[in-house]
Amino acid sequence: MKFIEDTLTPLHPLHHLGSNETSTENSTKFLHTERQKSLVNIYHQNVQCQSNKFVLLGVVTTTINVDIMCITEHWMKSEEELRAYGSVGDTLQLATAFCRPTRQHGGVAIYSKDTIKFQVKHCINNLSLELHCELAAIQLNEYKLTVIVVYRSQLGNYETFLDVMNNLFSLVYKQRRKFVICGDFNIKFPVNGILPNINQTVQFLNLCNTYGIKITINEPTRYENCLDNVLLSADFTSNDYRCVCVNSHISDHLGQHLLVN
Repeated sequence: MKFIEDTLTPLHPLHHLGSNETSTENSTKFLHTERQKSLVNIYHQNVQCQSNKFVLLGVVTTTINVDIMCITEHWMKSEEELRAYGSVGDTLQLATAFCRPTRQHGGVAIYSKDTIKFQVKHCINNLSLELHCELAAIQLNEYKLTVIVVYRSQLGNYETFLDVMNNLFSLVYKQRRKFVICGDFNIKFPVNGILPNINQTVQFLNLCNTYGIKITINEPTRYENCLDNVLLSADFTSNDYRCVCVNSHISDHLGQHLLVN
């Protein structure tokens, strides 16, 4: 256990919007202050096999006081298997998940504090297509906020992914409530304002722009590429949120921590 504590504490916020602080100390102070003011703390992590990461995820949950945890690539075969492993930390219970019916690996899940009232958004979950676009979603009743997690495999068909995301954006846009979409998109998002000359990136950004969707992460999340991100509905203002990358040492992906005010 000492190895785990030494590895994960303190977590290292690498980036946050609306600030030019770069040191770990200043960023940690920033996070502590913002957590005290925030209504909901949402964390996304690509775990690359969750079965051996529950203890580490529990440390993350405690360290940054996670309310909602979104997981990509849990690799579990069924929701029943996920539930059999129990909670993440002492407070987060499985809310909903997508598990691949035929292929290995992949999958997404959302965990929620047992004090938060939510509804599973089956209309969104049902849009999932194995490999191409794997989704899970809940609606937080008190906060009038929909939280969605997405995973796209590089082995999937990109045009199919775009079609599913277009259907998803259209659906949540019509519901006229704030939404958060986080996950591993396996798309090379712009890094530090530099737009990759890649058709997939341009097409997805154009789709986001059509619905006024905000992209919050612009730094590498896996090696030199920004593959993971947090997308926000158009009605979020700059004062409504802060989003940071976190090196939790759980996989070769950085996590993303969203604080909603």
